[in-house]
Amino acid sequence: MKPKIEIKLKKENVTVGILGGHIEEGGSKYNVLNSCIKSLMKAFQLAGVKVYSVKECIEKSIPMHFTIGLNGSDYNLWGKLLEAKLPVIMWNVDSIFYQNMQGLDQHGENPYFTLLTVTPCDKEALSEYYPTLQHAYMPGAIDLDFWKKQNCAKDIDIVYFSSLFDYEQRLLEIKNRVEPAFFDLMMEIYEMALANPKVSFWEITKIIENNRGARFNKYGYHSIFRDLIYIIDYAKRIALVQSLSKFNLKIYGDAVWQKYISGNIEYMGQVDYYDSVNIMNRAKIVLHSQPRQLCLGINERVMNASAIETFTLASDVKTLETHFGDNLGYYNSTTFEDIGDKVNYFLTHEDERISKAKNARKIVEENHTITHRAAKIISMLGIK
Repeated sequence: MKPKIEIKLKKENVTVGILGGHIEEGGSKYNVLNSCIKSLMKAFQLAGVKVYSVKECIEKSIPMHFTIGLNGSDYNLWGKLLEAKLPVIMWNVDSIFYQNMQGLDQHGENPYFTLLTVTPCDKEALSEYYPTLQHAYMPGAIDLDFWKKQNCAKDIDIVYFSSLFDYEQRLLEIKNRVEPAFFDLMMEIYEMALANPKVSFWEITKIIENNRGARFNKYGYHSIFRDLIYIIDYAKRIALVQSLSKFNLKIYGDAVWQKYISGNIEYMGQVDYYDSVNIMNRAKIVLHSQPRQLCLGINERVMNASAIETFTLASDVKTLETHFGDNLGYYNSTTFEDIGDKVNYFLTHEDERISKAKNARKIVEENHTITHRAAKIISMLGIK
């Protein structure tokens, strides 16, 4: 279901309010969400509309034509904005069934509210559980002013950026929390999802529902999704990394990685958003595993690496192949049986690796920048 909101004005006459646009960076780590919000503001400016933070518009009585933000930015303002019949667009950067679903429960039926979801895997679930919700698929994007190629030596063979928690401990916690029969059902979903990484969570739950004669309401689906989606994802990531123990792979992420690595794999600690650009520039190969809730979409990690002309070895996801063709490397994401050969090949075929990375950069530059997404949103709203 596409948004029905129409703003029949020329771009130069339109003002967009950015939710969360007034929040400043702070603390010892850079605020990733804030950096993305700043990129969003800049993208709408480049797309030809006037842009302010919603807070500034309210304080200075600047009329707005629509508002947009990432995730639940400025959530406390949504009710007042919608009450004033001012469109609120929520661009959720994870599955809505993992986080921020309360926004749909409270505002999803309002005709001035629209959800942009970064994953197409939620389409059927949204249609079933929120039949009147206005929503559309809007992939993530890249800010080329942030993700820049550097003139530096490629002195890291393979780099992998990944958050992680102890999924085995999390499964045990769930087992102790829910009824045994329900845990058995969850484990059935878990095992099927591990064995079928290119099938959406929604499809898998439908198979289990049919097999068991069960039916999940939206809160049951949300509960199972929230509990399992990253457990499934992280179990797969660990299996992926363990298949590369003989290679010089450097991992950046949570300290729990140290529990699961061996051989030549080196845990490098956590890294902030800005430093990841420098590290990725030094890598010959960026290892990418497609997040479970994006098995039918595009992930920004591929765009990040491509933007700086670093070669990506990625899950064999159809949508990645559709958008990037043979300009990425792909491994079997079900068994990982071919990944060692793929790593060996691309480490030793430098000219081919560099050529593919340059082509991938061009694809991102021509199709997947944050400015492309802003232009698409403007067009979606009927702005000329």
